[in-house]
Amino acid sequence: MSIGDLIRKLTPRKVREVMAYSDFDEYSRKVYSQEGEDLLLSRIFDHLPKGFYVDCGAHHPFLFSNTKLLYDKGWRGINIEPNPEVSDLFKRYRPNDMYCGVGVSEQKGTIPYYVYGHPALNTFDEAMVKSRSEKPIKQLLIETTPLAELLNQNLPPNTSIDLLTIDVEGFDLKVLKSNDCAKYPPNFIFVESNETTLEVVLISDFPIGASTQSLTCGTLRLSRAIESLAEGSEIV
Repeated sequence: MSIGDLIRKLTPRKVREVMAYSDFDEYSRKVYSQEGEDLLLSRIFDHLPKGFYVDCGAHHPFLFSNTKLLYDKGWRGINIEPNPEVSDLFKRYRPNDMYCGVGVSEQKGTIPYYVYGHPALNTFDEAMVKSRSEKPIKQLLIETTPLAELLNQNLPPNTSIDLLTIDVEGFDLKVLKSNDCAKYPPNFIFVESNETTLEVVLISDFPIGASTQSLTCGTLRLSRAIESLAEGSEIV
């Protein structure tokens, strides 16, 4: 074990969190998302100091978050995350956001939610569970609601959605289909998709919305995310 590893092991978790997410280095750039996607989004919306996002599969208030950097800039939005263990964290660290502790799917109901040792792997997708070598540690029954219904209940009046970001481990297309894009058209959609290409999403049988400017498939590798962003199609 290296000296650095030993120091990290002996440092209390709360202290590590403060050190990891505080501005100790004036030359560093803060990144919260898994592969730097939030830097891309921050650059895309550099002209917009305040906006509104819907973060579906928000995961954690800052760990692997695509929207915390925007929150720090003054944006506000709705965080949707079915993992019951992070509810208090969102209320504590993102007090100016709204939080919905449910899953999102095309149908309203209650379905199995597979929980892993690393929460970033949590999923509703049974096929994804079967394809993985790592197995879930437990299974919960979680309420799911279509995105359109959640927006009906929580989107402030006269508010446009500047960014819809989706990272739900296999249910991404179901989330897109569950929205009423005629009523709630996001200006920009950012979707994690490890297997599906942008072209496949664009030809799938759901309406994105006539006023949606761009739809980008992000991936777990930053180089592929940048490539997808560069090739993003205009929706007209």
